[in-house]
Amino acid sequence: MGGTKKKSISQMEKQQKLKERKERGKEEAGKGRKKAEEAPGVRTVVASEEQLKLMAKEALEAGYLTPFIVSSKLNVKLSVAKMLLRDAEARGIVKLVAKSPRTLIYAPAVAAASPA
Repeated sequence: MGGTKKKSISQMEKQQKLKERKERGKEEAGKGRKKAEEAPGVRTVVASEEQLKLMAKEALEAGYLTPFIVSSKLNVKLSVAKMLLRDAEARGIVKLVAKSPRTLIYAPAVAAASPA
């Protein structure tokens, strides 16, 4: 009796453009996967001297450092900020004061050594 309504020309054009975009997206995604599969590995972050100086200065001014403070000051991701803080702790610039599952709190190594 009835049937589906015939789509207008503009609706058919929109569908065709959408289909083309999806096909292009699949091709580009396929190219990106090959590169990602070729280079799996562990990411390492090494703090530059400039970053370490900035973190030490900020730790002395504020009295403490958290990953959030470092990430906002250095404009990096939180995961990178955590790695930078671990690196700074290994170099003796800051010392871990408090640790919880949510966050880490670091103090300058000089201030952490002498209780105030």
